[in-house]
Amino acid sequence: MTEAITRLDFSVLYWIQDHLRCGFLDFLMPKITFLGNAGLIWLLAAAILILTPKYRRVGIFLLAGLAAGVLVGNVAMKHLFARPRPCWLDPSIRL
Repeated sequence: MTEAITRLDFSVLYWIQDHLRCGFLDFLMPKITFLGNAGLIWLLAAAILILTPKYRRVGIFLLAGLAAGVLVGNVAMKHLFARPRPCWLDPSIRL
Protein backbone atom coordinates (compact mmCIF):
# COMPACT_ATOMS: atom_id res chain seq x y z
CA MET A 1 0.00 0.00 0.00
CA THR A 2 2.79 2.42 0.88
CA GLU A 3 4.48 1.78 -2.47
CA ALA A 4 1.25 2.56 -4.33
CA ILE A 5 0.91 5.85 -2.47
CA THR A 6 4.54 6.71 -3.19
CA ARG A 7 4.03 5.96 -6.90
CA LEU A 8 0.95 8.19 -6.89
CA ASP A 9 2.90 10.94 -5.11
CA PHE A 10 5.63 10.83 -7.73
CA SER A 11 3.24 10.70 -10.68
CA VAL A 12 1.42 13.79 -9.43
CA LEU A 13 4.65 15.58 -8.59
CA TYR A 14 6.21 14.81 -11.98
CA TRP A 15 3.02 15.95 -13.75
CA ILE A 16 3.14 19.25 -11.86
CA GLN A 17 6.82 19.64 -12.70
CA ASP A 18 6.16 18.96 -16.40
CA HIS A 19 2.96 20.97 -16.88
CA LEU A 20 2.57 23.68 -14.25
CA ARG A 21 6.02 25.16 -13.78
CA CYS A 22 6.52 28.71 -14.94
CA GLY A 23 8.51 31.69 -13.75
CA PHE A 24 5.46 33.52 -12.45
CA LEU A 25 4.25 30.61 -10.31
CA ASP A 26 7.80 29.86 -9.16
CA PHE A 27 7.87 33.43 -7.86
CA LEU A 28 4.33 33.54 -6.45
CA MET A 29 3.79 30.17 -4.79
CA PRO A 30 6.55 30.41 -2.14
CA LYS A 31 4.99 33.69 -1.00
CA ILE A 32 1.54 32.15 -0.77
CA THR A 33 3.00 29.15 1.06
CA PHE A 34 4.73 31.50 3.50
CA LEU A 35 1.34 32.91 4.52
CA GLY A 36 0.27 29.46 5.68
CA ASN A 37 3.44 28.65 7.60
CA ALA A 38 2.63 27.95 11.25
CA GLY A 39 -0.97 28.87 10.49
CA LEU A 40 -0.25 32.55 11.02
CA ILE A 41 -2.79 33.76 8.48
CA TRP A 42 -5.48 31.59 10.09
CA LEU A 43 -4.58 32.67 13.61
CA LEU A 44 -4.77 36.28 12.48
CA ALA A 45 -8.15 35.65 10.85
CA ALA A 46 -9.42 33.97 14.03
CA ALA A 47 -8.17 36.87 16.16
CA ILE A 48 -9.91 39.41 13.94
CA LEU A 49 -13.13 37.41 14.03
CA ILE A 50 -12.97 36.99 17.81
CA LEU A 51 -12.48 40.74 18.24
CA THR A 52 -15.58 41.43 16.14
CA PRO A 53 -18.66 40.86 18.34
CA LYS A 54 -20.87 39.77 15.43
CA TYR A 55 -18.38 37.07 14.33
CA ARG A 56 -16.89 36.09 17.70
CA ARG A 57 -18.52 32.66 17.63
CA VAL A 58 -17.14 31.99 14.14
CA GLY A 59 -13.67 33.02 15.32
CA ILE A 60 -13.87 30.64 18.25
CA PHE A 61 -14.93 27.81 15.95
CA LEU A 62 -12.06 28.65 13.60
CA LEU A 63 -9.61 28.55 16.48
CA ALA A 64 -11.05 25.22 17.68
CA GLY A 65 -10.80 23.81 14.16
CA LEU A 66 -7.19 24.93 13.88
CA ALA A 67 -6.36 23.28 17.19
CA ALA A 68 -8.06 20.05 16.12
CA GLY A 69 -6.22 20.12 12.81
CA VAL A 70 -2.87 20.55 14.53
CA LEU A 71 -3.57 17.73 16.95
CA VAL A 72 -4.82 15.28 14.35
CA GLY A 73 -2.52 16.21 11.48
CA ASN A 74 0.73 17.41 12.97
CA VAL A 75 0.80 15.53 16.25
CA ALA A 76 -0.90 12.21 15.47
CA MET A 77 -0.81 11.45 11.75
CA LYS A 78 2.69 12.72 10.93
CA HIS A 79 4.17 10.45 13.57
CA LEU A 80 1.84 7.57 12.78
CA PHE A 81 2.77 7.41 9.09
CA ALA A 82 6.23 9.06 9.13
CA ARG A 83 6.67 8.99 5.34
CA PRO A 84 9.39 11.06 3.71
CA ARG A 85 8.23 13.66 1.23
CA PRO A 86 8.75 12.69 -2.40
CA CYS A 87 10.91 15.74 -3.03
CA TRP A 88 13.29 14.46 -0.34
CA LEU A 89 13.61 11.13 -2.15
CA ASP A 90 14.25 12.58 -5.62
CA PRO A 91 16.65 15.53 -5.49
CA SER A 92 15.99 16.32 -9.17
CA ILE A 93 12.63 17.78 -8.17
CA ARG A 94 12.88 21.51 -7.61
CA LEU A 95 10.30 23.08 -5.36
